[in-house]
Amino acid sequence: MAYSLDDIFIDSIFEAKDIYDVNFKVKPNTHPILMVECSVKENQNIESIVRNLYDKDLTLFTYIGEQRKSLFTGIVKDCKLVYNNKINTLKIKAVGYTIMLDKEKHTRIFQDEELTYKEILNYVMPERLGKIIFNKEDMKVGKLLFQYNETDWQFMNRISGLGESILIPLFYENGVRLSYGLPRSVKETELQEDFYASGNHIHDKSKDYDIEGVYHMFYSDEDYELGTVVKNRGLRFIICEKEVQTIEATLKFHYKVCKEGNIRSKRVYNERIRGLVISAEVVDVKAEDIFVKFSTDSGLEKKRYKLEWLPVTGNVMYCMPEIGTKIKVYFGDRDESKNVFAIECENMSKFSNEIKGIVTKDGKTLHIKDNGVELKADNKVNISGKNLTFSSPDSLIMSARKKVKIKSDMMEINADKDISIQKK
Repeated sequence: MAYSLDDIFIDSIFEAKDIYDVNFKVKPNTHPILMVECSVKENQNIESIVRNLYDKDLTLFTYIGEQRKSLFTGIVKDCKLVYNNKINTLKIKAVGYTIMLDKEKHTRIFQDEELTYKEILNYVMPERLGKIIFNKEDMKVGKLLFQYNETDWQFMNRISGLGESILIPLFYENGVRLSYGLPRSVKETELQEDFYASGNHIHDKSKDYDIEGVYHMFYSDEDYELGTVVKNRGLRFIICEKEVQTIEATLKFHYKVCKEGNIRSKRVYNERIRGLVISAEVVDVKAEDIFVKFSTDSGLEKKRYKLEWLPVTGNVMYCMPEIGTKIKVYFGDRDESKNVFAIECENMSKFSNEIKGIVTKDGKTLHIKDNGVELKADNKVNISGKNLTFSSPDSLIMSARKKVKIKSDMMEINADKDISIQKK
């Protein structure tokens, strides 16, 4: 069924008189965009419309019999007043409701490797914000995920790449609607159009997804939904892209189809994660591994991600941090689950990196320097053992502002030359 411009209507804060041009695109992982040019009825203030139309809802629709059918719904993001041949027209750009997910940036950490893609996506976009329809088998993520200074839309696109799936905006619905995986349509059609083109493998750097294998492109007067099955020579293809243009005052629908399993999001990474050092609190220690709580944890975790303790002292001398200790966690790769280490306790930052040693929570320190080992404490330092030996190839000096006290049943002091005990 062909749609004439005379059969198209606009539902928004103004009443359109005539529609002169309609163009919109719907593609995976991309906000749908509508461009429409129209005039308004004479009894309306067109300049006021231009001032107030931004961020208002707009629906492009038609009627099939007596039933209203939406062709596009979205939010107005641009509006221009054009004066041509004594006729005032509006040129409007509307974007699908998925743009609502692309406004604010968030930081969240999902530690539990047992979480599934569905659980994470439903957390990022709860029902109060919109709805995700899952058309792909759910599975465990199997890694730590870090949404760092990203909008929910950016993060969800990243997740679809990890899950080898695709995000499809369902633009004909009011509010935010998404399909994880190609949607399923009850309609099927045969590729019997006068024109179609075919190709093999699309890798387009400008797009966030790839199409593998054979694909077809065709145009039609019929309006098909994304996910509609198109048969050609005994093979089944799925509509994955849709573009609408106005040709001779009639809407012409252009489609791209591919095999269902041959389209998927590109695997992308958040490059800003590489090199991050963030604070965390130790909640458990097992052997050489640490489990922590981040201030940005999602709250979904039933299990925490296992971090390796890799202190700046290396494996020469180190202590495992205690539960409750504040530590620093280093992210060494753009893939947030790779090269993630707990590197030091937070109170170590006041010491020079050139000084190696151990610092207790009470402030007692053991520093390993080029010229010896130094013990420091505000009050008492206890050194105990069955057999303690203090020796030096050069000088061995014990000093204190007050008393130096050595208590033992038996004490032996040897020297090749003189032994000097001084009192100041």
